[in-house]
Amino acid sequence: MNYDALAKRARYFKQDEKGAGAMSEIMENMMRESEQNKAKNSNLFNKNRQDAFR
Repeated sequence: MNYDALAKRARYFKQDEKGAGAMSEIMENMMRESEQNKAKNSNLFNKNRQDAFR
């Protein structure tokens, strides 16, 4: 990597135990948010679909 600061930060998240733990927590939060958004969008889709057939 050409950018020393970026390389250090990437190394922290990949190799340092605390960094890897932080990244795991971030990814878990992102997955949880994604599932919530998916459920919300699915509910909206089903509601709109039902309204279209009334």
